[in-house]
Parts: sequence; structure tokens; C-alpha cells
Amino acid sequence: MKFRFVFIACAVLSLCMGLYGQQGYIQGPNIYPMLTNTTDIPFIAVGGGTSPGPSTNLVGLGVVRPFQIGGRGYAMQINCSGTNQTTTTNLTITIEYSINGTDYATNLFTTWIVQPPGTNFMPCATNNPQTDVTGVMGNYAMGRIRSIHHTNTGSIFITNLQVSTR
Repeated sequence: MKFRFVFIACAVLSLCMGLYGQQGYIQGPNIYPMLTNTTDIPFIAVGGGTSPGPSTNLVGLGVVRPFQIGGRGYAMQINCSGTNQTTTTNLTITIEYSINGTDYATNLFTTWIVQPPGTNFMPCATNNPQTDVTGVMGNYAMGRIRSIHHTNTGSIFITNLQVSTR
């Protein structure tokens, strides 16, 4: 009889503890590295002889990864620096979207403009909620970085380019 009582008490206690633990659960973020060229760190967006510098087509180079867009959109972070102290003008990152992860729309995209901090590496971030200000992300399931363009004569060195979603 005692054994049954202890068994039932333990079962009820474990059920209550399980229910209590589930109430406060918040899913952590999914973090995706965007550049696949792990052997070439930092990634170099080459500068031009004159301003504006060239555009680096990451899709054409085969060094970009797609990321899943979460129910709350996504956040993006980059850690970059320039060749010299004058490498401080705009670095434009173009993000394109897809419904199926294969066919990316060429007419709908978002641009994120970062100002490189000269020769100091410094993380910069942006947040793109589910419907961003340009209205292009909407209900798309996947995204990827199409290209990086900068208006510096010197090169830009990128050590981290990541996306976080929930």
C-alpha cells in the first residue's frame, strides 16, 4: 500500500513539474553564417582603383548560404573593417527572397547599408521584422545575400556575416 502511494505521489509530482516547466519556454534563435568560404577568413570585398568600388556578386562566387526567415523576421550582423582609415563610406548588402529556397526573386530585395569603421573591426547589426519598411519580405520563406557593393577605393575585410531568426 505504501509503495502505491509513493508511486502515485511521484507520478503526480512529475506531471506537475513537467507542466510548470513548459509555461516559460522561449525558443532560442537560429543563427546562420552567411559566407561559406571558411578557408578565406576574412572575406575580402575588393576595392577599386577609383570610387565607387566594384560589386561582389556572392551568388556568382558560390560563397553564400540561404537562411530561413522566422515568424518574427530576421536580424543580420556583420563584423568588418577597411584597408585604411578612409575606408568609411557605404557598404551596401543586398538581400533577396524566395518562396521555395530555389527560385530567388530578382525584382524584390532589401538593401542594408553599413558604414565601415576605417581599420577597426566593429560589429554592426540590423533588424528586419517580418514585413520590413520596403514591404518586400512579406511571407517569403527563405532569404540570401545576393551581393555586397561598396564605394571605397580600398578593400573591406569581413570576418563575420550572420543572420539570426526565431
